[in-house]
Amino acid sequence: MVNGHGGNSFAAGVMREWLTEPRKDRVQVLFHDWWNAPRAWAVVQRYEKDSSHGSWMENFPWTRLPGVTMPKGVKPLIPQTVTRQAPPAELRRLTVDGSFGGSYERPDAEVLELWRTGVAEVRDLIENGWNKSG
Repeated sequence: MVNGHGGNSFAAGVMREWLTEPRKDRVQVLFHDWWNAPRAWAVVQRYEKDSSHGSWMENFPWTRLPGVTMPKGVKPLIPQTVTRQAPPAELRRLTVDGSFGGSYERPDAEVLELWRTGVAEVRDLIENGWNKSG
């Protein structure tokens, strides 16, 4: 399962629970958060270490709304200790616009490098598996 939204990460726990249920056939599942997998995250870190939810790393050309101009500059990073503990209303108040920090946009070449790296990383898992020990 390829996950593209941190708010869905709880599903990994649900998957682990489901995998413990008795069944006749062997089942193997990988829950993969593509945006923070090793190679994709290395691209993010190379361009901007303080990037998070709602930043440039989610601003792909095909997700942009026509006529919407992104704010300039870098939004200060809201610490994960705060965002992970805040209830929804508090999180909306803290973020105002949904961004947890970082630049709202970066050059398309960098954004597309992140996308291509994430796709290649997922493809590698699909083609070569994730259980290297056999």
